[in-house]
Amino acid sequence: MTTSPLANPTATRELLEEFGLATKHRLGQNFLIDNHVIERICELSELAGDERVLEVGPGVGTLTLALLQEAACVTSIEADPELAVVFASLNGAGVDADSSRVEYGSMIYAKKPGDGSAREQAASCQRVIGGLANIVEEYATKRYRSNVMNWGMVPFQLKGVPPFEVGDYVYVPGIREAIGGDLSSIPAWVVHAGEAHEISLYVADMTDEERAIVRAGCLINYNRTRREKE
Repeated sequence: MTTSPLANPTATRELLEEFGLATKHRLGQNFLIDNHVIERICELSELAGDERVLEVGPGVGTLTLALLQEAACVTSIEADPELAVVFASLNGAGVDADSSRVEYGSMIYAKKPGDGSAREQAASCQRVIGGLANIVEEYATKRYRSNVMNWGMVPFQLKGVPPFEVGDYVYVPGIREAIGGDLSSIPAWVVHAGEAHEISLYVADMTDEERAIVRAGCLINYNRTRREKE
């Protein structure tokens, strides 16, 4: 069964509130909040896994997350100009940022997360509201970091004072390729007040299986794919 972590009223509402967004009825926006509908859409699409899918009006990416599990590539066309300034800032700084090839989500920054709260829920709750990554100085426990990866989020680390604030955008190009390669220095860009500047992130050593889990989106997807190949 193909599902999306955003397909429920609470997750959608929290994501909209987090980014200061609201439903725009003039654009015909209606957000998917039912995984049964998503499952049916994917079933009727009859995707074999090697197709390029064009999605018109992705909204917050609820269906996009599900389609990415079924197709080779998903291109989304969004009429909302909310993010136009962000990509204009990136392009103006010489960054080749293509909005149709970007997955949108939230990120948590903390100095040392996991100390006293290494339970799986500490990571799963982030994923439910669209979490894609953690950026930290260090992880308090291996268990918390492992849970972050098991839920398909990237366990970034950053040296020094974070060069971003709440409400800023962090753009990491080619993250799927980066996860499969050298993790010691991963270029990223922060967009703040209409200006983009480069920063450097890194990820501590990951096993081949951990890399595959993150690239699959979560441990559930990884195990399902592995079973299908057996």
